[in-house]
Amino acid sequence: MKEINIIDFGLMGKQISALFYLLGYEIGVYNKSKLNIYEFEKQIKLLQRKIDFSNFNAGKINIYQHIEDLKNSLTIESLNEDLNLKKEIMQILRDNNIVFSNSSSLSMDDLNCDFIHFFNTIYIKLIELCGSNLERFTPLKDLKKLGFHIICS
Repeated sequence: MKEINIIDFGLMGKQISALFYLLGYEIGVYNKSKLNIYEFEKQIKLLQRKIDFSNFNAGKINIYQHIEDLKNSLTIESLNEDLNLKKEIMQILRDNNIVFSNSSSLSMDDLNCDFIHFFNTIYIKLIELCGSNLERFTPLKDLKKLGFHIICS
């Protein structure tokens, strides 16, 4: 099973997690506070109404209370736009993970990583990729199968 980590389970984190869950990925989710699984299930149902996932089997979700417990795999950070918090998390993740930020207001220079920006709401199927190592974002093929439009900048 393909794996991906999602850091933070806020508005975008839930949407991104649900998307990859429905694409058949094993999702590792880290969030500081307790997760509301009901909200995640609502997001899954909404996406299933908006996007055809019939060619994919649902994945699996694992919830971690300690960021160090996440598997070493592709990671999308979707934290609030707090530069210091993002830098702190990036420092922990960078050693063993390929990290992309979903930030919409900070720059690549601020965080020293590539960006994948999923637009809100996620079912509008628009993604902006920014960076020099974009080929490392391996789920692009699956996203394109769903009809996502990818803008590289």
